[in-house]
Formats: sequence, structure tokens, C-alpha cells
Amino acid sequence: MKIPGKIVQLFWSLVNRGGGMVLQFGSVWLIAQTVGIAGVGFYSFYTAWMVVLAALSGFGSATYTIRTVSVLAKKGDFSGIREYLRKIAILLVGTGFLVVLLIWLLGKPFTAWWGFDRILIDQIVWASFGAIAFMLMRLMSETLKALDLLNTAMAIESMLIPFLLIALCAGALLQDASLTVEVVIGSHIAFVLLGSLIMLGYVIKATRIQNPLNTPKTDISLWNKSMLPMWGSSLLGMLFLNMPLLLLPSFASPEEMGLFAIAYRFVNICITLLMVISGIYGPRFAKEYADYDSAALILSLKQTRWFSMALYAPLFVGFIAAPEWVMGLFGEGFRSGGNILLAMAMGQLVYASTGLAGLMMNMIHREREEFWITLVATVLMVVLMAGFGSQLSVLGIAIGFGVGLGLKNIMSWWMVNQYLDSMKTSTGHVNG
Repeated sequence: MKIPGKIVQLFWSLVNRGGGMVLQFGSVWLIAQTVGIAGVGFYSFYTAWMVVLAALSGFGSATYTIRTVSVLAKKGDFSGIREYLRKIAILLVGTGFLVVLLIWLLGKPFTAWWGFDRILIDQIVWASFGAIAFMLMRLMSETLKALDLLNTAMAIESMLIPFLLIALCAGALLQDASLTVEVVIGSHIAFVLLGSLIMLGYVIKATRIQNPLNTPKTDISLWNKSMLPMWGSSLLGMLFLNMPLLLLPSFASPEEMGLFAIAYRFVNICITLLMVISGIYGPRFAKEYADYDSAALILSLKQTRWFSMALYAPLFVGFIAAPEWVMGLFGEGFRSGGNILLAMAMGQLVYASTGLAGLMMNMIHREREEFWITLVATVLMVVLMAGFGSQLSVLGIAIGFGVGLGLKNIMSWWMVNQYLDSMKTSTGHVNG
């Protein structure tokens, strides 16, 4: 019996991502051994700000790129892909450095207003530089996925950077050399840039193909009616997922931030696994919608739910049955964070059970509705985290995040099903 190609692709994608997750956990474990629990908290604070600033500067380019390049590749317009990448890369670098300048100028007032220590604003400045590198890496990664080079993108994105961090930290431990959080962060930025350059090489190779004869010229525009809501959804999505780490300094000590960061990484495995599936199903959603095939879209959404639940269920059992033991894998000092892990695991269960509903909303040109769903969910989550956090400190932040995460994905899942039902009715398709 021949195994379907999508299943084979998913298997190797999971192997790549699984190996990447092992390396990522290994790198964070070594960071914890070299800079301590508080150092992990500062490093996680930096990464949270990095992805948020990248979303702010990126104009929704990651989602827009996978949609645009998928359609251009289907048309055989490889020159259009190259033109699009040149334009978007210039835009991203320019806006990225503008954000760096603003943070550099407004850093001290922001610190005083938010009540941050000086060391935290230093992490934000570092994050603004890291955001530029991260945007370029995401641009190259989403392009490779749209060109059916998913495993290449996953291997570089998920394996190379943590491998280099492991080499850095392991070398410091073996040589009994001191390693500061700033050195780890600076190295991370350099490693992300290196990964971007390697992926660029693969993109250049894949798009050197000449356009077939009679291929119509595609008008490449970076601005259209979907860009603003797509940008807003991307920014809100990143704020939504990283809001706990952004708010923690107001409610918790650096050590508690470190405990939360490790628990967050464990439950984030679900999101990481869904990213693998999104690399396959994102282009598929876009192409099925271009064909206005509601039956295929309904089946694809169901498949993402099956895959995500199958992947997360074993992890969920472990998180519920032995949260202290799971946290203790990073050291005895982390065992006290078991209740934090437990609180967030429930929200991630809902996240997994709804599949890639939010991604499909963007792929079927319902980005405005997804924007408003994310906005409402973000406001609700901030209110919940502020309320619970003021009473329960870091545990309250975890509870608020878990509840907010579950509510957001339920809303996206319900809304996308309304549109799929509408498509099915208007086209006469039946659920296949």
C-alpha cells in the first residue's frame, strides 16, 4: 500500500522539528546551567520582545509571504517571486532599524513608566536588533515552505540555531569560562542571521528557474486591502502568545520569570508541532481556497485537528500526571514550577483540539475577522492575567494565559466553520 505523500512529508517534518525541539531544550538546559534560573528569565524576556518587535516591524509579512509565493509558484512566475522578495526584504530592514532607533531614544522613559529595571530595557534594545534578523529568517523560511522545501526550512530554522547555542554553552562549561546573558543574546542574533543567509542560498537556487513561455506577468504589490488586518493579526498573535512574558516583570521576580519560562517552553511544544503542520497546510489552504473547494477545506481543517491532538495528547498526560518531575528535568530548583506547568497545559489542550483554525482564517481571506477575534481575546487575557497575577503572582499569570488561550482558539474555530458552511451552501459542495 502506497503511503500518501502528505503523510510522508509530515513524518519527515516532525522528525526535523522533533530533532529541533530536542536541540532547543538542550540549549535552554545549558543556558540554565551557565546563567542560572534568573538568566533564563532574562533570556526568555528578550526572545518574547524579539518576536513581538518583529511582528510590529514585519507588516504581517510571514503570512502574506506564504500566501503570495504559493500562488506565484503555482503560476510558474519565479521572476515574480524574486521581485517580491527584494521588495519585502528592503521594507523589513528599513522598518526594523526605525524600531531600533525609537527604542534607543525612548528606552529610559519607557523604563520609568513601566517600572522596569535597567537590565530589562537593555534586553529590549537587544531584542530590537534580534527582530531584524528574525524577520529575515521568517521571510526566507516561509518562502521555502511555499516552494515545497518545508523540510529544508525546518532543519535550518529549528536545528541550526539551538545547535550553535549548545556549542557555545557547552564550550563555556567545559572550559570553566563565565558566560553572561548578554553574550548568549548577542550570539543568538548572530546565529539567526547565519540561518537567514543559508536559507537565502536555497531560495536563490529554487527560484533560478526561468518562467515558462506565456506565463502572465504578475503585478507585485506589497500593499493591498488585506495587508493591514493581516499585519494586525500577526502582531496581536505574537502579543497574545508572549504577553505573559511581557507582563511578568510587573508581578514576579527574575527567578519566577525563569520558572515560568521553562513551563511555557514545555507547553509551547504544542505550538511548535502545529507550526510543522502549518508549513504543510498553509499553502494547501491557500490553493484550496483559490479553487473555492469548500469540501477540501473542511477535510483539511479536520485533519489538522486530528494531527495536533494525536501529537499533544501524550505530552498532556505527562504534564498532568507529573508536572514537578517534568520541570525538575531542568534542575532541582525548577521543580517548584510544577503548578505553573499544570495551569497552562489545560489551555494548550484547547489550542490543540481546534487545529489550525486561525491560520485558515488568514488563508481564506478572513484576516479582518481573525484580527478582531485576536484583539478581543488579547484584551480578555490581559485583564485575566492582571487580575489573577495581582493575587497569585506568577501562578495567576499562568492561569490567565491558559484561559485566554483556550477562549481565543474556540472563537477562531467557531468562526471559520461558519464561513466554511457558507461556502459549502453557496457552491453546493458536501462535506467529504
